[in-house]
Amino acid sequence: MLFRPSDPIQAQRRLPERLSNGDPNPIHVYIENAYRFKVLVQLVEELPFQFQIRDHKIDLELSAGHEREITYELRPIQRGDYEFGALNIYVQSPIGLARRRLQFNQQQSVPVYPSFIQMRKFELYAISDRLTDIGIKKIRRIGHTMEFDQIREYV
Repeated sequence: MLFRPSDPIQAQRRLPERLSNGDPNPIHVYIENAYRFKVLVQLVEELPFQFQIRDHKIDLELSAGHEREITYELRPIQRGDYEFGALNIYVQSPIGLARRRLQFNQQQSVPVYPSFIQMRKFELYAISDRLTDIGIKKIRRIGHTMEFDQIREYV
């Protein structure tokens, strides 16, 4: 039953254009079941070596003809290119006698930039003039500017 159809499961990993360094970044995986029965699915991701995660597995159950979106977060700690490997899907029938391995999305690469999520947050604070709410405020020092009304007489 598991090995008869040629493409029983469709899966796709959707990565953002870039990842933000030091921030949690969402990774989305879409899985669709084309079998005529419920299957047990084990998703095994080949994550970039920079994460040092060797056992990233997600177990789920998919009903016949249904699709599902799985979202998990990764937090990179270095800048550079991150190479994602294959998206391995192990499909098992409800009886559990055999498993079938399917592979999707071979070698995807995504760059990691400095924390642009945090930069956007502070940019919004600066635009809305709410920097004093987070503890950043301007200190005006008299006599240190070249404005005419700030120049003091020489004594």
